[in-house]
Amino acid sequence: VLIKQKKKSRWQMRDEYHIPQEAKIMLYAPTFRGGSQNGSRSVNARENVVDFGKLISVLEQRFGGIWYIFLRLHPQLAAQKLKAANPTLLGRLIDVTQRPDMNEIIAGSDAFLTDYSSAIFESGMIDMPSFIYADDLKEYVADRGTLMFDMFQLPFPVALDFDGLVDNILKFDEVLYRKSMDC
Repeated sequence: VLIKQKKKSRWQMRDEYHIPQEAKIMLYAPTFRGGSQNGSRSVNARENVVDFGKLISVLEQRFGGIWYIFLRLHPQLAAQKLKAANPTLLGRLIDVTQRPDMNEIIAGSDAFLTDYSSAIFESGMIDMPSFIYADDLKEYVADRGTLMFDMFQLPFPVALDFDGLVDNILKFDEVLYRKSMDC
């Protein structure tokens, strides 16, 4: 899907979600926060740590075009995020949580944003601008344990706060990114 069906997925995502074909999409897919690995399991709704309006504006400023955000969250959290969103953004934030094939969504998108998800490797594999936003790194590691990889050694820009994410997007260098992906 990522390699051979990228064009098909791009067209299909825009058609199914009634997005103009020339529009661009960032997939926001943070990892599931289901409570401690060693304790009780529950769906944890964190405060809205992403200013989607500003994120869309920054993407449009840096990469041009009209941008939409696909949200891939826990089903209970996706509905909460959409309800809490600024009403002027509702047409630009689209819940793709129930879609079964994550790679199909990645292939249909133009940029990827996550925190600790290994799906970033799939987006990087197809040279998609991909960003790590880990504003709760200390808490996440304390709750879930050591990460499987050192995110600061990866070729993806890492931000520990929203201003850092904005800065990483605005300063994104495609040439340097592709070069670092080849290592």
